[in-house]
This record gives sequence, structure tokens and C-alpha cells, in this order.
Amino acid sequence: MPSPSQERGRVLGRCLGQAIGTVAHLAASVHLLARTRHRLKCRQIHARFKNPVVAAKFNKQVTEGFGVAQSLQDEQTPIFQRLAHALVEATPEWWSSATLELTAPASGSGLAHAISSAEYPRDVVVSTDEVFEATRALELASVRHGDSWRRCLFHIVREPSGAWRFTADFER
Repeated sequence: MPSPSQERGRVLGRCLGQAIGTVAHLAASVHLLARTRHRLKCRQIHARFKNPVVAAKFNKQVTEGFGVAQSLQDEQTPIFQRLAHALVEATPEWWSSATLELTAPASGSGLAHAISSAEYPRDVVVSTDEVFEATRALELASVRHGDSWRRCLFHIVREPSGAWRFTADFER
């Protein structure tokens, strides 16, 4: 038979073990709650960025906060390069030129996309995700700088050397 001090030690050990388990469970719960709260916050931020006006204001605040103010042309140049590359990848290899027509709706956001070639008018080409991402970046940059346009014709042409050249014409 155990002595009373041994019995108290066993009971105390069991209680301490339960307390440690409870603290560990509580810590795991707090961690899970913090992760859930973080995910919710990220979702709220992401939902706000679906609105181009809100996204433009946020981006303007961030760039001004870091003292990095870019002109529209400085911001458009890498977007145009990305768009040209995406358009070359989206078109058939036998095309030596293509035109991407972007049309802005009268109200709201989003752009209508149409890819065509004067050489192959019957060929159908659908915009890829990369084209959509680049045109969305172009749209947001335009909103951010207060540049509104109704239509953009983005042309790519393969030169005899094999390099591609692009031009962008906007109708305001």
C-alpha cells in the first residue's frame, strides 16, 4: 500500500498531466484561431482588390508610402512587354502578326478580348490566362493613373530577324 505522500504525488502528477494537456490544447486552439483570423483577413483584402477602384487606391497609397511614384508610361512598359510575350505564345506559330483588340465596357470593369490576324482571318485564337493577367494589369494601371480609354489595339509583328515588335494604339 502506498504511503499518503506517494498517493498525493500520484494524484498531483495526474492533475499536472491533465493541466499540461489542457494548456497544450488551449495553445493549439489559440494558434488555430489566429490562423483562421489571418485567412479571413486575407480573404477580405482579396475581395476588396476585386474592385479596381479600391485596388488602385491601395496601390497608390503603397507606392506613395514607399516614395515610388511611377508615371503611366513607366508602369505600362513592362505590362506591354508581358502582353506581347503572352500574345506571341497564344497565337499559332505560322502567324507573323496579330492584333489584340481590347474594348472597355461603358460601365463597370473588365475588358472584351478579340485576337485576330489579317493574314489568317478564319483562324480562331482564344486569350490565355497570361493575356488576361497582362490586360488586367494594364486596366488597373490605367485606373490608377486616371487614364480612361474605350478601346486598345495591341499589334505584334514578327520582323525578318525573327524578333517581335509591338505597338499599342488607344482610343479615348
